Amino acid sequence: MDSTTQKKQITTQKTLNTTQKKILNYPKEHPHATRKDMAAVIGDITEDGIKFNIGKLQQYGLLKREGGRKSGTWVVIDNDN
Repeated sequence: MDSTTQKKQITTQKTLNTTQKKILNYPKEHPHATRKDMAAVIGDITEDGIKFNIGKLQQYGLLKREGGRKSGTWVVIDNDN
């Protein structure tokens, strides 16, 4: 009997809402943007709403932050949606 275990990688397709798509597209041209910048440009969303949706996008593996909070940049990993 083999004592090794295999981990199954489950990939799920995440459907992004309109706001998340806008948030994901904005850093492509403005990688140094702040949440405040995003909220002002996207409109109809608060900074806290931006923060919440950025967290979701990071969980999905679509967006990450490189560098510090003041001098860092946003990096869009994948945007199939």
